[in-house]
Amino acid sequence: MTELSNPPTIEPTHEWLLEQRDQLVRAIEAAPLGAPSRRPSRRLVLVAAALVLVVTGSALAATGVNILDWLRSSNPGEARFSIDDSRTVKWPAPERFRATIRATGVSRAPRVAPARGNTSS
Repeated sequence: MTELSNPPTIEPTHEWLLEQRDQLVRAIEAAPLGAPSRRPSRRLVLVAAALVLVVTGSALAATGVNILDWLRSSNPGEARFSIDDSRTVKWPAPERFRATIRATGVSRAPRVAPARGNTSS
């Protein structure tokens, strides 16, 4: 216990100090003294990109331009969609879907019978 309360002191020798100094001098001399890199930091690039997006969004909002107008249809009863064949369900699904056309538009049947082998509701 007495060793912990009174730790020994270590005095560096003159030779050790000279060796450390020489090693530090060699490391400094080996480092290039050229101009700092002209490449902007990652943080600066991210801040600049965020600023450009905010300014562009503000300008578009102020002018009333909607960048998604090419998706909008002139007919309010029209809907645009696409079918992705790579994303299909893996469980049994109904093979047919009944729909009846009424005077007010298309109406779906309230319930679809499950496909064979599907016991969940």
